[in-house]
Amino acid sequence: MLTIQYRMNELKEIYFYDENSRGNEGEVELVNIHINELIENYSLSIDQIGIITLYYLQVQLLREKILNKYTNLEIKSLDRFQGTEKEIIIISMVRSNLYGEVGFLSDSRRINVAIRRARRHLCIFSNAQTVTHDPFIKR
Repeated sequence: MLTIQYRMNELKEIYFYDENSRGNEGEVELVNIHINELIENYSLSIDQIGIITLYYLQVQLLREKILNKYTNLEIKSLDRFQGTEKEIIIISMVRSNLYGEVGFLSDSRRINVAIRRARRHLCIFSNAQTVTHDPFIKR
């Protein structure tokens, strides 16, 4: 059975102009806490878990924070995760701003691909006030 869990946050995104990418360090912290909870409380192996985000900067931030402890954890952009499924998928949506700008998240096909990577458990980290400006996500 697939369970879906939403974790909302109001942590602000960061933007790097030279890389044209976005990240959210607060979301990285929350994802790290969730990974630790899954491993410690549910006796899961790290190869059952995957982390997906749509922004390369967020991939880098997640890897810097988490791969020291969990070296085999797959942390990839959505484009690199296509075709792969995991028991547990964590999606880091990144976007958190006052203007409701969602960027790549407005592409419903990409969001569908992301959520279909999970076999049993899907956890989405996002700022509800930002992402629900998009009609597809709001539904």
